[in-house]
Amino acid sequence: CDDALEIAAQRDVAISDGTADGLLFGIPVVIKDNMDLEGYHTTNGFKKAKDQIAKSNADVVDYLLAEGAVIIAKANMSTEAQNALRSYSQAVGETKNAYNRYLAAGGSSGGSAVSTSLNFTAASLGTDTNSSLRIPAALAGCVSLRPTFGMIPVDGIKKLNGTRDVPGAITRTVYDQAIMLDVLTERKNDYTGNLDKNALQGMRIGV
Repeated sequence: CDDALEIAAQRDVAISDGTADGLLFGIPVVIKDNMDLEGYHTTNGFKKAKDQIAKSNADVVDYLLAEGAVIIAKANMSTEAQNALRSYSQAVGETKNAYNRYLAAGGSSGGSAVSTSLNFTAASLGTDTNSSLRIPAALAGCVSLRPTFGMIPVDGIKKLNGTRDVPGAITRTVYDQAIMLDVLTERKNDYTGNLDKNALQGMRIGV
């Protein structure tokens, strides 16, 4: 995003003068390219065209910005979110696996997962119809989950299936995942506060 450095500079000023406020203030975030970001293409994995410029933000993008995030890029995805194994788009080609470029990154949110895994961003947003958050996250050594349908709004997101699609986050840690859930649900639930590092103490886990 060509305005990312300018926005980051504004965040730096706010941090310096003590007016910074937000769970993600100054934190770089990447969003999947089926989510509207005002003034930028929403390709949904198709070749770029003039009629793809978003006139407003998706709700989840507004949530990120309200918490002070800096959106630095749109992430590659499989065209129209159709492929759960590969993130190959007509727009830019294939996203390679974060650890081995000869392996797949998973789909359709592969670009989001790889950008997080390689530390290009602190966290990213993707969408899930069947496994499009969880497979890319697993193949990139990241953390994700499929939120309950309806828990996070889908307005401003190009959907593959209107009765199944959910947006969600891909992060490197469980704690970061909880922060992103707090942001994406407008702090209606205290996910970070409910984390318990001793939750598994004394439990037996069978494999």
